Amino acid sequence: FAGVLGILNTILLITLFPETHPTSTSTQRPTAARAFRNIAQAWRDVDVRPVYIVSFLAMLGFTFFTSFIGVFLTERFSFDEARVGTYFAVVGLWVIFVQAVLVRVISTRFTERRILLVALPVLATTIGLQPFVSVEALLYVLIPFHAAAFGLITTSIPALVSKGISASKQGAGLGINASVQALTSAIAPLSAGILSAYIGISFPFYFGSVALIIALVVLKTSRVR
Repeated sequence: FAGVLGILNTILLITLFPETHPTSTSTQRPTAARAFRNIAQAWRDVDVRPVYIVSFLAMLGFTFFTSFIGVFLTERFSFDEARVGTYFAVVGLWVIFVQAVLVRVISTRFTERRILLVALPVLATTIGLQPFVSVEALLYVLIPFHAAAFGLITTSIPALVSKGISASKQGAGLGINASVQALTSAIAPLSAGILSAYIGISFPFYFGSVALIIALVVLKTSRVR
């Protein structure tokens, strides 16, 4: 199903979306190493570097959660495939609500930085609380909070990236941010999978919470506005 959606998305992109930078003079071509160059470039860009670091740590923290919540639900509450799917469906519905309704309201009243200063600790708290949940109903009580925080984070960080670079580099900046976030999809399952086997299933949630707290510290100590 995910593969079919990807194909449909590609078709819509080709047929419906116009080129946003038709006068580009760039001679660069896509290569297998482009994503790694993007990550290196993110580190070299001093002005936007703090935003990229926050983006990486925030996505890393949430990826630890999404990678292991299914295993946690099975181990702690004996969820079967249907119940795990229902849990993720509820999370997805809340994220859709947040990005379609809540973000529109909040973004007109607060800056992206202020939103992140609240959303990051909320997400860190809800993820860190997961191992302490012993009643199934509490799982669903936490969903609106971490879904709302994640929805606000994923919309605020690209906006900060856009504000920190010139108009001619908007696409490049957002592409670099996408590469930085994509890196977490490999790091989180690999590292947490190995370590949780020795430390315990709660480890990914603790580590994810700590990553989000570090992201908050980086944002607070940076000059990003």
